[in-house]
Amino acid sequence: MVSGERGMGGRTIIIQPGDTMVSIAHAHGYRRWENIYRHPHNAELRGRCPNPAVLQPGATLFLPEKGTGAFTGEVDRRHKFRVKALKAWLRFTVGDQERVFAGARYRVTVAGGDHEGTTGPDGLIALQVPPDARSARVTVWLGGDEQIEWNVRIGHLDPPGSRAGVRSRLANLGYDVDETDERLARAVAAFQHDHDLPPSGELDAPTTARLLAVHGG
Repeated sequence: MVSGERGMGGRTIIIQPGDTMVSIAHAHGYRRWENIYRHPHNAELRGRCPNPAVLQPGATLFLPEKGTGAFTGEVDRRHKFRVKALKAWLRFTVGDQERVFAGARYRVTVAGGDHEGTTGPDGLIALQVPPDARSARVTVWLGGDEQIEWNVRIGHLDPPGSRAGVRSRLANLGYDVDETDERLARAVAAFQHDHDLPPSGELDAPTTARLLAVHGG
């Protein structure tokens, strides 16, 4: 995060690559990311970034002043206060273009700790991670000694309306993309062909909607 202008009972920051609402709230001492994301001054940002886990680097985010709470109780008594902690979840489906890896053993290494389990019937891995986690190493066993490994960059997915966001989602689905428009168009056409859409290579509305549905956000 880069700090910016103060005023209006708060201040603004510039969203950096890898930022999510949870990581921003954690870094600035907020207990609820919703208080930032749903603030009226961030209405434009919500329109551009409807998923709070997928923010646009370079966009401006308003941080309102933190509120204070009031409590009434008896003096000379011990009182317990429970503070709600920020929770961040890492969720993704593992598979290839032909199938998902259901019921497969996995290990996720994140923030210096290992988490092991078995993927769900839809190939889903879901686990709670520290709010400031930025990367994870994922290993999935497909049977016997066969295994596949990925390095996951947490929070580094651009909004679907951007070309960078489209490239990232196609790459995650196994399509061959690079920084050239020609390669991107071929990947889009291949995706359209695989999902019964006219293979124009153009990022039209039906293609973007289908990409979001297949990718899962």
